[in-house]
Amino acid sequence: MTDPYPPGNRHEDPVHAADLLGTTSGQPSQPYSVPPDSGCYEIRCRLTGLGAYTVILGLVMIALGVFRHQWPPYERVISVAVGAFFALQVVIRIISRKILFRADPTGITLGALGRFGFPSPDVSIPWTDIKKIALYKITRRSRKFGQTGSYMVIVPRGGARGRARKIDTWRLDTERLAAVAAAAAPDVPVDDAGDVDPWVDADLKRLDAVFEQQPE
Repeated sequence: MTDPYPPGNRHEDPVHAADLLGTTSGQPSQPYSVPPDSGCYEIRCRLTGLGAYTVILGLVMIALGVFRHQWPPYERVISVAVGAFFALQVVIRIISRKILFRADPTGITLGALGRFGFPSPDVSIPWTDIKKIALYKITRRSRKFGQTGSYMVIVPRGGARGRARKIDTWRLDTERLAAVAAAAAPDVPVDDAGDVDPWVDADLKRLDAVFEQQPE
């Protein structure tokens, strides 16, 4: 998991969870999350476009290995093995129904997939240990901040550093997260730094406010 832990946010008042209830996230509610509920927001593994493409590619390679009788035996075996490897990674993820993200009255649960698609242990963080939830989007790849895409950081209390979790195979519905946070922990703000270009100093300064750190 990428761990770009940048400082800061835009120079404006933090957006608290209760304030976000009157706004929309710009992203539709996802059919693979639990039904709308102010007490729980959960996203589990599902078949994505990339996953479907991977399964199809795997099945094609398996078919080639089975039916291409003119190929040498070792090539057919390799084709079947590689195709099964690609397809099973996606199938295992879907069958496992692994939790990728969950917000409920007890806190936040972050899930991740281990090697070859097998589930890995979840990380559960109670609301009492959460200082804020920070969101941002990296627009240009860099060595320090990792790949482009959306990130979420659970900033802990007590001055400890949070870890950035990339939102890649799923999409975060900010409105639903805000509803759960407002009901369970109204003192926990949800800060959104928006688009961040790691090559622009002004964008990095906006992230300072999110993490409440001094620029290096």
